[in-house]
Amino acid sequence: MDDHPRRLVPAETLRALMERLLEAAGCPGDTAAIAAGVFLEADLRGMDVQGLDHLPTLLDDLKLVNVDPKARPEVVKEGPAFALFDGHHGPGQVTAV
Repeated sequence: MDDHPRRLVPAETLRALMERLLEAAGCPGDTAAIAAGVFLEADLRGMDVQGLDHLPTLLDDLKLVNVDPKARPEVVKEGPAFALFDGHHGPGQVTAV
């Protein structure tokens, strides 16, 4: 049996917490909202490893400057059935969205 107590946290409370943590790490509000939304959606779909569990990794990467919190993705090439993006080392969640 798991020795850690479990708590049920409303989704919007969790989203707001993740957004605040990302903003405190230097992400602009829109970037924090997108990343938090992706993490929350992963958790709600049962993909824990890509949800809240992944947030500490992103926060560490922001702290170590492995990820640029202010980077803006850009389309560098397009075709009839594809687009190639350069995320400029920003959070992958933002480039994916």
